[in-house]
Amino acid sequence: MTKKNTAKYRGRITALRYVKASELREHPRQWRIHNSFQQKALDEVLTRIGFAGALIARETPDGLVLLDGHLRREIAGDEQVPVLIVDVDEKEADLLIAVWDP
Repeated sequence: MTKKNTAKYRGRITALRYVKASELREHPRQWRIHNSFQQKALDEVLTRIGFAGALIARETPDGLVLLDGHLRREIAGDEQVPVLIVDVDEKEADLLIAVWDP
């Protein structure tokens, strides 16, 4: 007997990869501006603790496009960062970037 999927929400994460932060493309609709205090605070936390969570990106023909983690990308430069890859299309990505604010 085949079990029917009755989950209310779909899992959209397809992979976890470690990539150079500088290779991640910024989302063209990224609207958040991080002030110098936020930048310094995040840099200090990453220096002391490291990455305890992943950036989120979608795969495109032009490479990985960030949906979440733009400031971490900026701070990390050429360092390897953890990235969750999600299988969303462009329209879904636009919606996610508009509403996500962890």
